[in-house]
Amino acid sequence: MARRSSGKAKKEKKAKKAKAPVAVEWERLPLVEKIVDEVVADHHPHLSRARIIVLGKPKAGTKGQSVVVATANRAPKNLAALYKDAAGLDVHYLITIGRDAWDEMSAEQRRILIDHELCHFLGLDEKGRWALRSDHDIQEFHEIIKRHGDKLPALHGVLRVARQMGLALEASTKAEAGEA
Repeated sequence: MARRSSGKAKKEKKAKKAKAPVAVEWERLPLVEKIVDEVVADHHPHLSRARIIVLGKPKAGTKGQSVVVATANRAPKNLAALYKDAAGLDVHYLITIGRDAWDEMSAEQRRILIDHELCHFLGLDEKGRWALRSDHDIQEFHEIIKRHGDKLPALHGVLRVARQMGLALEASTKAEAGEA
């Protein structure tokens, strides 16, 4: 004989489901957008008119063996249309951040990461389009190394090679300049 569940048991089951927190998959990160605004003001004046939004996703991606904490892109046309409809504003660029890796970073590392992602954005090109730089200078942008040195672990390998090359580069530069 089939057992009937009581109305009380059903209510308790519904109450448990209602209390469980809903996992947020993607969300806009306005606090990170404030960091973006600060770094743009400090180092990227060519982006002062660009509207840059930041979205968080639950997990950072991977590329090979590297963790990709953030990505920088032009805002896709479909997202730009939705944003324009909702906020009445154009969106030009999008930074996407993996929240799990972001949450592990110090405030200084977060600011460096935002600076790095902003280096991908070139601003308006000669045709009036918001341009994007996809290639890195070696493994990092020169601006990031100049501004932040070896404070970000991802820079350690680049800086080690640069230091090893320092003597050879200095010698070859002197030779080219006629100094011996």
